[in-house]
This record gives sequence, C-alpha cells and structure tokens, in this order.
Amino acid sequence: MLARRVMIGMVLGAMAVIGTAAPAFADDCAGSSLKMVRSEDAAYRVDIRTVAREGWEARFVPVHEPDGAYTRLAEVPGHAHLIVAVPGKSTRFVVIRAGAERETTSRVLVYEAVWNPLKKGPPGPEVKLVKAFDLKDLLTEAELAQVRASISHLHWLFPRTDGKPPVRLTGDDRVEVQVIGGRAVELALDHLELVKTPSAPKP
Repeated sequence: MLARRVMIGMVLGAMAVIGTAAPAFADDCAGSSLKMVRSEDAAYRVDIRTVAREGWEARFVPVHEPDGAYTRLAEVPGHAHLIVAVPGKSTRFVVIRAGAERETTSRVLVYEAVWNPLKKGPPGPEVKLVKAFDLKDLLTEAELAQVRASISHLHWLFPRTDGKPPVRLTGDDRVEVQVIGGRAVELALDHLELVKTPSAPKP
C-alpha cells in the first residue's frame, strides 16, 4: 500500500513538473520557414532549399533556365525563418534571418552570383556571401532596447498583422526592411550600403 502511494506521488509530482515546465518552452519551435519577395520582372531566379536541418542552399539562375548549381548559404543556421528578397536587375539578393535563433549578428545577409568558368557540375553561378549586417548596423539604440528575445527567437522586425513580410523591393537593387517600431531601412545591394535610416514615427 505504501509502495502504491509512493508511486502515485511520483507520477503526480512528475505531472506537476511537466505542467509547470511546458509554458516556458511554448515558442521553442524546431521548424523553419521561408517567404520570398520577388520582382515580377526579375532577370534571375533564386531557389532556396534546406539541407537535412543543417543549413540552407541557394541557386541563382536566369529566370527561364530550369537548372543550376546549389551552394550552401554561409551564416544561415538550420533553424531559420527566412525572408528572401530578389530585386529586378541586380546579381545580388538578400536573405533576412527574421526570427529564429537569438544572436544579434548576421541578421541581414547579401549574397552575390559568381560565375566560375572552372567549376564542375551543373551550369550556373555559385552563391557567395558579400556582406552581413548585424542588428547594431540596422537599428537605433532605442530600437535595440525594444528587441524581445524568447527561448528560441529574436523579435526585431515590425510585426505586421496582414500576413505580409515587412520587406519590399524599392528599386532594381534596393530592398527595404521595416524594423521594430515601424522605421524603414533601405539597402542598396550593388553598393552594399544602407541608403537611408529615417527617424522612427512618433507615438
């Protein structure tokens, strides 16, 4: 009888521990996601795929060509929520690490298509990382103070309620990112620079 009571107590105790621990891991997702923002008249197509939860690969090919070589995307971890922006004319594109993971470095990544005539394998260019922007490059001190971290995510982009990504194309080589607080940061891909950082709207 005593043994039975001890066993029941252990089970109830374990259930209590599980019940109290579960909410802390509510946002600890293991999945990944991808959203594409493309120009309708883009000269090139970017295809993105995961690699066995270890990372991501991309290929950059002329829009009417079906095949091309995939290249591992440097600085993109396996667990990622990505927004990929492909402007109309540039041979560069942007990968925005939106929410997954908690580090503040390498959140906006600019990749370039590089043709290597000595490369073996499928035709097409390789993809090379040419610029990585950290949050300190993109956000003001006031915005950095608004960034929220949870167990497995970092919330630094503007939380839109219409389901659309807070990213849009603003020119042949321009990508605009709406950061927390509502301010827009525009990137010039061909020059690898921040074009404008207007003040955040007043409350």
